Amino acid sequence: MANPEKTQEGTLVTEINCSDNIGIAEQEMCLTYQNYFRKDFYSKPLSDKYPVKVFQLVQSFKADEYTPELAHKTGVEWISKAFGENFQTIIITHTDTENIHNHICTCPDDLNGKKFNSDKKSLKAVCGISDLICKVMVR
Repeated sequence: MANPEKTQEGTLVTEINCSDNIGIAEQEMCLTYQNYFRKDFYSKPLSDKYPVKVFQLVQSFKADEYTPELAHKTGVEWISKAFGENFQTIIITHTDTENIHNHICTCPDDLNGKKFNSDKKSLKAVCGISDLICKVMVR
């Protein structure tokens, strides 16, 4: 499980389509990857190109504008809108630093095998969704 000291005793952890236990969520994401790629998650690639197996995102907030609960709610809303409801994701909000921030792990393949292709255009769109949600939430 996520560090309780950083997540208000685990209340700032949300899972979508996976366990809230990080170790089990990792295993579930590995199985999704292996199911659609037919390759072992932990195997070394045969070329210099490494396939994306997990997206790790960080979303930060100004402490004077966001409570931990609002930051967490914003992160959950962002991931749901940016990736859809069919991706395995765990969202963990940390409150142990001056700036509240979300750590997000998302499997790049949804439960139907649809892959999120990360490129400049898609990342700009994902960031734009985050910005819009933040503007609405902070009001």
